[in-house]
Amino acid sequence: MRAGPEGLALGAWPWRAGPGRGWPGGRLAVPMSRPCAVIRSRNSFSTCACRVMMCNLNYMNTSTEDAGASPAEKLRGWFAGRLPGDWFTGVPEIRIDREEITVTGALADPEIAADAPAAERAAAADGRSRRFREDTRQQRVEIAREAEHSFGRKVSWGVTCGGATVMFTTFSVPVMTRLRQAERLVLGTLVDAGVARSRSDALAWCVRLVGEHEDTWLTDLREALRKVEQVRAGGPGS
Repeated sequence: MRAGPEGLALGAWPWRAGPGRGWPGGRLAVPMSRPCAVIRSRNSFSTCACRVMMCNLNYMNTSTEDAGASPAEKLRGWFAGRLPGDWFTGVPEIRIDREEITVTGALADPEIAADAPAAERAAAADGRSRRFREDTRQQRVEIAREAEHSFGRKVSWGVTCGGATVMFTTFSVPVMTRLRQAERLVLGTLVDAGVARSRSDALAWCVRLVGEHEDTWLTDLREALRKVEQVRAGGPGS
């Protein structure tokens, strides 16, 4: 029985002669996926009875990731498992766009007298928010770094306490747009009236105004988009 490349016996593995410099006789022995009975070379003609060996390589997918989940659902699930359970009194609100992830959680109201004035309640809630910010700073930095590496977005943090929401970090992202003359005149009017310092500030002011007065409509629109993501993720090829 002849020995093939790397000490393998020809009778134990199906080989065929292939072009190139190698074994045997200037020809290269190449492994085959089916049995081979004849090996040819320039110098000799030999016959080798090759025993059939079947090799079935099955690759098993060990990923436990739910293929039907949308990217937003996967992101929210990641934060649900990554955030410490004692940070917030309930499930934090997570808002997502193409550049930023905003995590806003509710804190327990500070214990003060039942007949405390509104100013005292507001000061107590502000102090609780500041304490949470300082106590969790290092952990929040680590979680934000991991999320940025996994999802390619910056992370902003905020808390709600005593009915007031405080944002710790936010990102301003430039957004380019094209406006016709009538639309530019609206922005120019806002600048001339002193409502905004520039046309870019005026455009941001308009966006905030729509967000404040059309909050219910925007909420319904976001919910509809979330359902569209779920249907799209469960479609063919997902």
